[in-house]
Amino acid sequence: MLGIVQKAYCQYAAGFSKSEQIIIEQSLLNNPSYHSAFAAASFETDTSFRKTKIFPLINGSFGFSTKQNAIYSLSPGVYAWIPMGPKVSLWVAPVMHYEKYPYFIASGIDSNQILPEGGVGHSANNHDFYGFRLLGELSYSPLKYCKFDGGYGKKHWGEGYRSLWLSDYSAYYPYLQLRVHFWRIQYHILWAYLKDIDSQAADRKFLDKYGVFHFFDFKPTGRLSLGFFESVIWWGKDANTWRGIDPAYLNPIIFFRPVEYSLHSPDNANLGIHASLLLGKSTRLYHQLFIDDLSIKKIWQQPLWWGNKYGILAGIKMYQLFGLSGLFGQLEYSRVRPFTYTHSSSALNYGTYYQPLGHPLGANFEEYLLILRYRKGPWSIFAKTSIAAQGRDSLPNQNVGQNIYLSYLNRQTSHDEAAFLQGDLYRMMFVDFRIYRSLSKRIPLHGFVGIQYRTDKAQSKSMAETIIRLGITAGFFNDERDY
Repeated sequence: MLGIVQKAYCQYAAGFSKSEQIIIEQSLLNNPSYHSAFAAASFETDTSFRKTKIFPLINGSFGFSTKQNAIYSLSPGVYAWIPMGPKVSLWVAPVMHYEKYPYFIASGIDSNQILPEGGVGHSANNHDFYGFRLLGELSYSPLKYCKFDGGYGKKHWGEGYRSLWLSDYSAYYPYLQLRVHFWRIQYHILWAYLKDIDSQAADRKFLDKYGVFHFFDFKPTGRLSLGFFESVIWWGKDANTWRGIDPAYLNPIIFFRPVEYSLHSPDNANLGIHASLLLGKSTRLYHQLFIDDLSIKKIWQQPLWWGNKYGILAGIKMYQLFGLSGLFGQLEYSRVRPFTYTHSSSALNYGTYYQPLGHPLGANFEEYLLILRYRKGPWSIFAKTSIAAQGRDSLPNQNVGQNIYLSYLNRQTSHDEAAFLQGDLYRMMFVDFRIYRSLSKRIPLHGFVGIQYRTDKAQSKSMAETIIRLGITAGFFNDERDY
């Protein structure tokens, strides 16, 4: 099922046979570099866990940056899985966080005070930030094919390393989720309580906003998966009205567009399409489309019309690459038009805590991703390269469509047209290489050493940074910052 929180575990429900799942498990288990927690997903679904399980989350690293000198990260915590009967379970994970970020991350925090993990940053001193988060999820299964989840975390919907719908690069948020699985159909609905941060206000006040997301997946064959996605974002309060949780969006089996039109609503409604095809025994093609707004008439009459806002993502995943057990390869391409995810107000855009809910680059970009993973025994190797281009604002009051927190009412367009990659063109490259070794068979714990290289080049300026790290990790969180 594509709606499971952890990306590593998404492969299990992607239509593979049992033997193919074993191949996937060999590639992913004890390899925290996929980059979301395999641990939490496996504990959540492992019926052998009849007793409470508690273990420490040990995450820490120390390294050197050519731009920041010494950098470090410390995130100690505890994971607890608590069965509460045959139909109810709970997991919680309180975690502290203290980090000095590399320059390419710290410079963004300096400008908006929002941490990559979400929320306003608390600074101890120069580029040192700290915080606390209590993650968890309560699950209830009243029927064999139905499950309710409520908690505080984030979701990843899609088979790609990135997602244009819901990504685990976003900030954490409270949510309620319903999952239904019967015959060849799987259906997810997620209600989320989001936050907009008015970065222009002197007190940087928090504004309530809400989101509801539907995903319907149908598998006509064991190899083919076809899906439909829809979402609505609405603000909790405008200048005249407090809306809160809108009852019109609580119905779990409706299509949002008719409801939106019947309400004469200014809300932000979006659509999406998914397709996935298994080739042979170990290769999968996948595709994801996100539609913010789209006029077929305008595509033919005015192809560059700014209001055609959409994104595409396509990729291929290969297990047992070159016939080598434990070797996994993935190639992925994503492209998002200017002003996609934006709205008339940031309280209606497709984001929370000043971060996108979808792709971490926002809009007006294209990205190529190559990922290789190899595991043999307790050792694993992870290599990743991201090459991206993005058109960005070059002046303080400019809006060329890459910043989803700027209103599209203040856009800079000529003849109402927005060219792809318009603005100051930046070219980014991120190279990441890591070696892991499992340190325990009882708990998810890995030692690692890695090197990262990032460049960010434009006509007006350029930046390059090399980072070397040594540390240990439980692999529980998505702490990747590869964009």
